[in-house]
Amino acid sequence: MARTVKDCALLLEVIAGYDNGNDARQPNDLKTPSYSQQLEELDPKSIRIAVLKEGFGSPGSDPEVDRLVRETIDTFASSSGAHVEEVSIPLHKSSIAIGTVIGDIGGVDMTYNTAGVGLHHTGYYATSMMRDVGARLKHNTKNLHPINKAHLIEGTFLKKNYCHLYGKAQNLKRQLEKEFDDVLVDCDVVVMPTVPFTAPPMLERGASIKETITFALKGIRTNTKSANLTGHPSITINAGSLGGLPVGILLTSKKFNELQLLQIAQAFENFINDSTQ
Repeated sequence: MARTVKDCALLLEVIAGYDNGNDARQPNDLKTPSYSQQLEELDPKSIRIAVLKEGFGSPGSDPEVDRLVRETIDTFASSSGAHVEEVSIPLHKSSIAIGTVIGDIGGVDMTYNTAGVGLHHTGYYATSMMRDVGARLKHNTKNLHPINKAHLIEGTFLKKNYCHLYGKAQNLKRQLEKEFDDVLVDCDVVVMPTVPFTAPPMLERGASIKETITFALKGIRTNTKSANLTGHPSITINAGSLGGLPVGILLTSKKFNELQLLQIAQAFENFINDSTQ
């Protein structure tokens, strides 16, 4: 999290790169670009924007948020000469369901049984964290947040009775990944609202468990879940405000294309800043 695209680029320069063999998926010659030094090197006219149809008009979304994000995209394109087209990725609307099954069934082992480390990967295992944090989780399960307890109960039930759904959800995730890949062959970024509504009021102290869980599942992840599942790099920037509350615009790009993604985000940020001065 950062205040500006440049700050985000600086952060990525610090945390990206080769992890000394701890992650077996990385090539040992992995290089990290100077993201922050190349942010202004992209001509905005060359940007190809895919506006995701399914990213707008979801249940519970605020039409004014949709309007503001579309307006930001259109005015940016008119000003810069960027190309805009609407695209469809039907499985995007099922991303929450897919992620819930994977997260709940996998989360039983990932979060609660191995303290967030997981199983079966070939990288480094933080054994002290698995031991100490895992022991504390088990000892203090009753103190978990209600939404965590709900996921634990649901995941345990699904794993015991419907474990095959985990495989189905993983297969659908691969299909979702391909749908994004196919769109990104001819476009540089897929664009949509980050959250389809402005920040709701906080729950009152003493809210019931039902109110707490309902609030947590309100739909904040409606558009962000897809990239969480597929691994496509994404960034959210400020598109403006409604009623004094910020509205985000989400940009998603090809895998291993973080530099261009940051450059496009910088172009949007420059335009938005110039428009609001």
